[in-house]
Amino acid sequence: MSPIEIEHYLKRMDPSRFSRITAQVIGTWIDHSGPQPVWRASVLDRAACSNLPRAASATPGILSGHPDIIKMIIDDLKALRTVGVPLDTMCCCGVIIAHLKISCPAVFEHVVKDGSHFWCTEAWVKKFLSRNLNWTFC
Repeated sequence: MSPIEIEHYLKRMDPSRFSRITAQVIGTWIDHSGPQPVWRASVLDRAACSNLPRAASATPGILSGHPDIIKMIIDDLKALRTVGVPLDTMCCCGVIIAHLKISCPAVFEHVVKDGSHFWCTEAWVKKFLSRNLNWTFC
């Protein structure tokens, strides 16, 4: 399969998880040095550890098991914007943290394989807003 075919297959299989994957990224995971293309050893190692390749950050999906919370966050942010409240990433971050602290505080306590915890960073907020509301901030 070519990277483009892999991209299309993944988007058909799980449109939400693979909505932003590109053939260019998939192409970087393939080693073309031999007679036939094969997955790079580093990609196979991460897959063996049930880990996503580095370019596909799993952090925005930390709420994938909580669609009701995502909907509440989105509804509140839309309502604030509708009434004219100026929203920047830090204001949005505050709304998100408030919902998470009340509705699913375990998100902040969950330890991932590298020993780190989830942080609601500015970069994470921007990805969340882009994916869920098509909002962008400079």
